[in-house]
Order: sequence, then C-alpha cells, then structure tokens
Amino acid sequence: MTERKKPSGVSGLRRGMAAGVATLPVRPDETAVLPESAGVKANDMRPVRPVKPVRVTLDLDPAVHLFLREFATAAGVKASPVLRALLAELRADPKLADRVRGRVYSG
Repeated sequence: MTERKKPSGVSGLRRGMAAGVATLPVRPDETAVLPESAGVKANDMRPVRPVKPVRVTLDLDPAVHLFLREFATAAGVKASPVLRALLAELRADPKLADRVRGRVYSG
C-alpha cells in the first residue's frame, strides 16, 4: 500500500476534500468544538486545525489614527491589542453596545 502525499496547494486541498480525505495537518491534542449550526454533531468531534485569525482593514481619519497610536504608546502596547480590548468590552457591556449603536445609526 502506498502512502498518500499531502497536497501542497489549494487545488490539492480541494481534491482531497472532494475525495472525503482529511488533508489538513492537526495536532493530536486538539479537538473540534463547533456549534451545531456548523453542521457538526457533538458525537462527531475530530481533531481540527486551530482557527486562523481574520485580518480586518480599517480606514481611519488621521486625527483618530494619531489618538490610537498615542493611546497605545502610552499603554506600552501596539494598536491591535487596544482594538481587541475595545471589541471585548463592546461584547461584554450591553450599555456600551447601545452607545456605539447610537453613534453608528446617527451618522
């Protein structure tokens, strides 16, 4: 029996997926934790690849960008952790979420 080669590109991954073969590299200690809405049943848990972060591009007014940079510098961090912390606060605080919605809807 010959050993199957791992695909090296997107087309190879697609061929592997079409054939029903799991081709993504996984670590043995990882398990899938996906919601039912993803089409995965609780008894169908398999090792999966860690979730890859999604990159977000944001255009800022120069004055807002300067404020963000100065705030991050004063905190001793880069801008990304500041924005991540703001999103975490937005998710955790319904009153803050309402204020943000008010700003978004008012223009």
